[in-house]
Amino acid sequence: GNKDAWKLHNRLALGGTADTALMELLKRKPNIRNICLCLDNDSAGRTAAKEIAGKLRSMGYINIYERYPNEKDYNDELKKVKSIINEQAEENEQ
Repeated sequence: GNKDAWKLHNRLALGGTADTALMELLKRKPNIRNICLCLDNDSAGRTAAKEIAGKLRSMGYINIYERYPNEKDYNDELKKVKSIINEQAEENEQ
């Protein structure tokens, strides 16, 4: 079902800005064609995403996308969404 749709895609947390884990994943899974880089929305994250995208293009990958959260990172974005949901729930209880 839809709850298993996430299993159709590979996901990888870089744990920073180094591309080592990504390069290892691409070696193990040569069938990957689309790569979405979701790094932090700060100078280091944006710089790393551009550098990694350039490296991937030089390796022959063409479907490379860069996505950034509205906040500094995706955890901050999730916290903001949670806060909004909690505020709305409190308003509905009143």
